[in-house]
Amino acid sequence: MRSFVLHNSYYAPISDLSDEELGRLFRSIFIYQIDGIDTADDSIKMAFRFFKNQMDLDRKKYEDKCAKNKENVDKRWQSKNAKENDGNQSQTNEYDRMQSDTNHTYNYNDNINNNDIYTYIDQNLSSSNEQELFKGFLKIRKDKFKLDDTLQTVKILLQKYIDLGSRPKILEKAITSAWKDLYPLSQPTVQPILSTKLQNNEDVLDHIFSTANSNFTQDIVEVSYVE
Repeated sequence: MRSFVLHNSYYAPISDLSDEELGRLFRSIFIYQIDGIDTADDSIKMAFRFFKNQMDLDRKKYEDKCAKNKENVDKRWQSKNAKENDGNQSQTNEYDRMQSDTNHTYNYNDNINNNDIYTYIDQNLSSSNEQELFKGFLKIRKDKFKLDDTLQTVKILLQKYIDLGSRPKILEKAITSAWKDLYPLSQPTVQPILSTKLQNNEDVLDHIFSTANSNFTQDIVEVSYVE
């Protein structure tokens, strides 16, 4: 989508924000609308989500409408082509040749942009594994969400990835879950009081019994786990 709508009713939820917060909010709105990246900080997160939800709904309606229009156009062209005689074949061939040349130009430009982006990724991520994971994440954004990342958006995403930590697990999660953006990983279910990394319920019980056997004067160890 090349545009979005702001309604008068949107003002009430953001009326208490300062001018500085409003400026950051609208910058975040435009970045999300254009590049699909959530850059809102905690001070404007609640207000941003109000806009984000509406933009996601509008984008879905727009994509559904485009798909329906394309389907209708394809049906009309198929019907028209079925009625054309062989006398128009030469004109069709000429059009196909021109279309092929145009696609070649677009592909050439895409390759140049991708080369710049891949070079930047390789220069800023020392691990070859992380480099490939990050490129895989960009491919998901392109294939699933139709986002053509520029070098600028890749810089924003890469900095966000570095700031979030948990490398490279965030990228692995982003790829397996087909994320549109990068998000913090959820916290572990085992409380930090346990120094041992417990994988399942049996590990939790083993840890409790071993702790009790080694020191009978210890307080009861409190743990939480998922059944």
